Amino acid sequence: MRKVSFAALCCAAVAACAAAPAHAAEPANGQIAATFGLDRLVTFNADGSAFRTVWRTPSSTEAVAAPAWSPDGNLIAFEYADAAHGSRIVVYDLPARTQRLVTDGVTQDHDPGWTADGRILFRRVTSGGSTLMQVAADGTGLTALPIANVGASPVTWAPDGWALYGDRGGTLRLATLDGADDDEAGITGIDLPAAFSPDGWWLAYADGAIGLLSFDEDGDDFSVTDPPGSDRDSAPAWAPEGNALIFKRSRATGVREELRTLDLETGVQRVVRTGNLFSPAWQPCVAGVTVRCASEPVPCLAPGDTPGLDPQPLCPTRIALPAPPRLVPSAPILPAPHTTATLDRHTKRVTVRVTCVARCTLSARLVVRLKGGRVLKGRVVNRTARAISVRVKLPAVPRKRRIASIKLVGTLKGNDGVTRPLSLNVKR
Repeated sequence: MRKVSFAALCCAAVAACAAAPAHAAEPANGQIAATFGLDRLVTFNADGSAFRTVWRTPSSTEAVAAPAWSPDGNLIAFEYADAAHGSRIVVYDLPARTQRLVTDGVTQDHDPGWTADGRILFRRVTSGGSTLMQVAADGTGLTALPIANVGASPVTWAPDGWALYGDRGGTLRLATLDGADDDEAGITGIDLPAAFSPDGWWLAYADGAIGLLSFDEDGDDFSVTDPPGSDRDSAPAWAPEGNALIFKRSRATGVREELRTLDLETGVQRVVRTGNLFSPAWQPCVAGVTVRCASEPVPCLAPGDTPGLDPQPLCPTRIALPAPPRLVPSAPILPAPHTTATLDRHTKRVTVRVTCVARCTLSARLVVRLKGGRVLKGRVVNRTARAISVRVKLPAVPRKRRIASIKLVGTLKGNDGVTRPLSLNVKR
């Protein structure tokens, strides 16, 4: 395979696309179908979003493979294999979300593809060898194609009615579906399946990297990817607009499997999804015909729900705004610590003033300590108000006894329910 600059490849690819005849309703690029693991058929968008399992085998021992989109973008044909019947062809109806078997029996049916008018093509393997077949999407009208000497290698179907297959000698051949033309393809060194471009001019194939082979007179052969080290690229598929490829990269280290897109106009690669994904296929989106051109997002996961097979975003939750804070009256505004009150020696009373931001309750009395240690306690005074002014009387002091200290002690209780201790030295 010849490696050239990407600019040269882009010029050739764009020229070939321009040479293809224009149609009234050229398909646009839709969603991606692929298999995940052995038993799941999935869809997702080309940016990797809306990953969804659309069909899963009844048993984990069964398998799905090789999805292929119908020309109208509404059906997916794929292989379904179980131990009892071997491999059969199933069609999944995306708008109706239903599936049906279109082949049945003890044969092995592989490599589904489509004709332009919506019939399913596939390769049937029996004890006598391989036969190319076609059948309607509803399972009727099963017939063999008049192409002989078909070998055991996979078949690649062209959108304009050709089959690329290997004969029993291993030579690659190109044949029309009616068998009128059946010649050696002149292609060597590639493995099937490959992928025809939408206009039929190019063949994307894998040989460790992704290559493009032209069917024009020059027969150009270009390498469009260059995986590093021992990484390998495989399973190329075309975007319906012919401007991009999707392929699989198997990495030797780190994340082992990636699906990537390659923009054929810019050469930019983008990782779409990582994981155990196989056989990507790009949906043709036909205006007015294709029912759904984007993968349907999975429902969000509500609290208490059981998670499904696919990654689910969390449902948005209503955030309960907290109630406005209730204005609670502050506790009393107390005098600064160690502030003293002055005793009126004539009346033998102490005046206490307290200011609160709301109603508060003062409960206090005078405590007199005499020299020698004896303690005298006065009567408790209770007052409730926002601004408290109260005169507290000294307890009776025995004659000839000297006072060592006087304190006003008690509590202040605010409207917030908090009780604070009160202790004021009385200045004599």
